[in-house]
Amino acid sequence: LARTAAAPRLASHFRLPTTMAAAAEAAWVPPRFVLGCWQLSSGHHGPLDEEETRLALEFHLGLGVCAVDCGDIYTGVEQRLGDFFQGCAASGGGDLAEAAAAVRVHTKLVPDFDRLPDLEAADVEATLRRSIRRLRLPRGQPLELVQLHWWDLSRGSAADALRLLASFGRGPAPLVRHVGLTNFGAVATRRLLEEDIGAPIVSTQVQLSLLDQRAATSGLLELCREHGVAVLCYGTVAGGLLSERWLGAAEPPEWGEPVRAETRSLTKYILMAREGGTWEDLQQLLQCLDRVATRHQASISEVAIAWALAQPAVASAIVGLPKNSGAGPDTPAAKRAAASVAAAAGLRLAAADLEEIGAAAVNRREAALRLGDFYEAERDKEGVHGSIMRYNLNRICEVEHAREVLTAAGELEAQGDASKEDSRVLHAERLLWEVEALLTRGRSLDDTTVEELRQAQCR
Repeated sequence: LARTAAAPRLASHFRLPTTMAAAAEAAWVPPRFVLGCWQLSSGHHGPLDEEETRLALEFHLGLGVCAVDCGDIYTGVEQRLGDFFQGCAASGGGDLAEAAAAVRVHTKLVPDFDRLPDLEAADVEATLRRSIRRLRLPRGQPLELVQLHWWDLSRGSAADALRLLASFGRGPAPLVRHVGLTNFGAVATRRLLEEDIGAPIVSTQVQLSLLDQRAATSGLLELCREHGVAVLCYGTVAGGLLSERWLGAAEPPEWGEPVRAETRSLTKYILMAREGGTWEDLQQLLQCLDRVATRHQASISEVAIAWALAQPAVASAIVGLPKNSGAGPDTPAAKRAAASVAAAAGLRLAAADLEEIGAAAVNRREAALRLGDFYEAERDKEGVHGSIMRYNLNRICEVEHAREVLTAAGELEAQGDASKEDSRVLHAERLLWEVEALLTRGRSLDDTTVEELRQAQCR
């Protein structure tokens, strides 16, 4: 695909223009597209093929991907990305190593629900340092963008947590370069913008699609436009619901039982899609999108992405790494996904197109108004949207964190003398910091784990 005419066109939409890339060193500039990596987390769907994952990432880097999105609670994702970047750096140079070195990683700070009332600076620092270690960032390089998520606005203080996060962007050795938000509604975002947190809020990540328009109907997009906050939208094709795959299809079993969907994200999107009507209602929307797509010689997904990008303040679309994409440059699924992104970036919907789509999606807009502010439905732990969430996956300074560190330390020791290679020395230094943090602040660690940590500290 890299030798076809489509590749340079796609790369131009992924990469920052040279002048913008230079400006981004001082002020964060969002790329038009970000590669979403939730799909790489353990438990998101079936078993993950590590070789396929590596090839998929190589393929997208070859197309010019310059930003990826992950999170500290996306199980295994930061580590997989870090291993991949390290492998690229050790490949002896060339285009792949250069492309990997230029990628900007957007991650998240997601304190556990149970820890919200008593989150401390040490917890935030440990989480950031763990992400840096997992991602194998070069010495002295901070996390590019860290986005705060807060499960329950009535527990603890999101504003104080944001201040803590911002504080680690100052000083001679900052851990974070820019701070943003993820899954905050209009009311909460306005309050945070009125606070003095010690750094600008450069972005907010929200779910936005024709099936979920709460970010628009709540006034959040307009608020972000007024304050210069870049909106990064995920779920623009709703896990594939807005695609030809479902046009004219019979109602699938997972529509009636979303928990049966093949991925966790699709479960989430089906639940939201059902808020706006029946399967037949979705078919009418797909038919409309198909008519618009036909006029533009595009696909339904391309039109759905273009619609999201046309909304106020939307700077980027987070395009998920295709599930079981096959990865290689000769794989049809990978080619289709890449071509779709390229076409969406170049697609400009006319006013008449937007009006037609708006009319077909009017019941979706009414559903968004009924649901209220963005992400409020998900904050109800007993509700249909909140009950599918996993609220305590951060586990900083807990036994799960300790086992991860001990495993990484064992792997490092198995490689031999760490003094022979600076990257391994750096990895050992970072692991030692986490070991000492666990010994100092570890929660509910059993005696065996504590002894293993002490032994690792000595080694």
